[in-house]
Amino acid sequence: MNFFIGIPASALNRSVSFRLRIVLMVAAFAVISAAVLTSLVLQLRRDAVLVGDHVLSAFAHLTEEQTTRTFQNVEQTLETVEEKVADAMEAKTATPENVRAELLLALASRPFLRSITVIDRRGHVLYSSEQGAEGIDLSDRAYFSRHRDEPGAPVQFGGPIRSRSSGEWFIPASRPLFTEGEFAGVIVTAVDPRFFDRVWTVEKSLTGQATALWRNDGMMMMRSPFADSAMGRMSLGRELLVAARDGRMSGTFQAVSTIDNVRRLVAFRRIAAYPDFILTVTQPTDRVLAPWRHIVWLVLSGWAIALAIAIGLAAWLTHIWTALRDAQARYRQLFDASPLPMFVIGADLRIVNVNDTAVLQYGWSRPEFLALSANDLYVPQDVAAAVAMRNKALPGERRSVQGLRHHTKSGKIMDVDIEVSPILLAGAPASITMVQDVTKRLAIDGQLRQSQKMEAVGQLTGGIAHDFNNILTIILANTDALQEEEGLDPAITRRLDRIGKAVGRAASLTHQLLAFSRTQPLHPQRSDINDLVAATAKMLRRSLGEQIEIESVLAEGLWLVNVDRTLLETALVNLCVNARDAMPDGGKLRIETRNVTLDADYLYDPTIKPGDYAMVSVSDTGVGMPPELMAKIFEPFFTTKDVGKGTGLGLSMVYGFIKQSEGHIRVDSEPGLGAGSGRGSGTTFRLYLPRNDNLAGEV
Repeated sequence: MNFFIGIPASALNRSVSFRLRIVLMVAAFAVISAAVLTSLVLQLRRDAVLVGDHVLSAFAHLTEEQTTRTFQNVEQTLETVEEKVADAMEAKTATPENVRAELLLALASRPFLRSITVIDRRGHVLYSSEQGAEGIDLSDRAYFSRHRDEPGAPVQFGGPIRSRSSGEWFIPASRPLFTEGEFAGVIVTAVDPRFFDRVWTVEKSLTGQATALWRNDGMMMMRSPFADSAMGRMSLGRELLVAARDGRMSGTFQAVSTIDNVRRLVAFRRIAAYPDFILTVTQPTDRVLAPWRHIVWLVLSGWAIALAIAIGLAAWLTHIWTALRDAQARYRQLFDASPLPMFVIGADLRIVNVNDTAVLQYGWSRPEFLALSANDLYVPQDVAAAVAMRNKALPGERRSVQGLRHHTKSGKIMDVDIEVSPILLAGAPASITMVQDVTKRLAIDGQLRQSQKMEAVGQLTGGIAHDFNNILTIILANTDALQEEEGLDPAITRRLDRIGKAVGRAASLTHQLLAFSRTQPLHPQRSDINDLVAATAKMLRRSLGEQIEIESVLAEGLWLVNVDRTLLETALVNLCVNARDAMPDGGKLRIETRNVTLDADYLYDPTIKPGDYAMVSVSDTGVGMPPELMAKIFEPFFTTKDVGKGTGLGLSMVYGFIKQSEGHIRVDSEPGLGAGSGRGSGTTFRLYLPRNDNLAGEV
């Protein structure tokens, strides 16, 4: 049917059809392209926000781990200081100078702490790492009032306050001090908020990023970038207050900042180990959407003509790919930048990904790692324990694992602490595992505990030996007086002689105890250990027997030391006799001297001073010792010999003499089947005496 009159039907139909097709095509293009572009632009905006959420959440996760480790270190510092101060106060050996030196030593390796202060029960500063702080009245501080009123309260992290001496902001972390079971005051450390301003900042990461720590009640504890006016303000936004009240652990939202009045994208995360605190990592929404706005401009500019639309779409797709690639690169940078090995492990326990630190520390390449499972990292003896711990964990639960061991590709075994965080990988459950090598830390802790135990035993032994020696002096004096009387019955005289000999043996035992307790008088001389070793070896060749082969290896240019020559010779004889007893079927005894420089990386014992030492070692090819015996060999009266064949004081005397001479003794041993079987590993004792070319008198 034709609605136009006076126009040929064919021409009318062609004209209407052409125009209609053009209009319809333009309209269809406009409507469809507008609809498609609008949908894509909105989706792109959602994607940009989602990528921003993920990046900020990753930053929040890393920031939580850094903050947790710092707070845990603060608690460990407070515990260590409390033990040392309480012990010193109970022993009445605490002085402001001694305690301040200990406090400064604790601060030296803890940049997050500005000061440590000990407050007495009245609220006055008793000891402090800050010069001249003693006597300041801090009884009005909230942390003091709480510990005074609630002595059983745990470590408390208070709201930020200003220092009365410097005016700087700090966060007080405190714990009560007890002596003899009673409240004696408070120990408080000043946590430096500017430290977090440094550790929370990742260079070239997010423009306009701001990180803050909040308390559940809405108080701002600290912020990066540091904002002096925001410290201690009750400025938690409504959305975060609701999340805190509901106990949510993490999430994201958009809100106007109460600090700078800028609308921001916010990722929050409650610190699992300290649930009263919430971390927020934010970025201005304009910064998050800046790439999106750029893409919109490109799309709208290209929408005018078909070619521009094609070019704009290509640029848009290119930009989308770049944005996604950049997001993946940021994730990868965060993953690889971790100083600790990190693993992504699938639900089937196969290793999906590892960071550069893991490759470097474990020795396997990435392709080799991807062929392993999580259980392959454990030493065989720990696999069952690891599986049992994994089976006990609840689905989706974050967990920490200690007490297990990993091995590297080269076979090196290391003690590890493991943090496992559940994630979703391609819609399937997986986990991110972070591993910390704690082998050296555990060794240092063990050495420190052993040194403290030997110090305590030495003090007790020295006191007993002194008192016992006084008693022996009285007995011997009275015995001598009786022997000088005339007309004594011969039987009584013989008994007095036996008493005198017994007192002499007891006095010798007392001398050995004094040697262990490091209170015997020394007569140090400028000595060449090679001379003593040569003389001792010559004497031992006659006394140890032909079945013992003695080899002396003396270093040329051996450094001189200040040492009591007689006691060093006695120590060498003790070690050589013990070596002979460890080789009942004969064997080889090797005495060696050498110049040694001990540095901080070599030393596991924090009580040893780095420096130059002259070393003399005594090695045998005997049966060796298991670890449980090695842990006790220097304890007084400990012996593996039969009853009546040893006092158990020989090695104790050697230990005390070396420590009193400011030296160090080390023993290495592996149990075997002995020299006769050809499979005994034997034992080596190494004595380190400090190099000292100056003359010294009696100590």
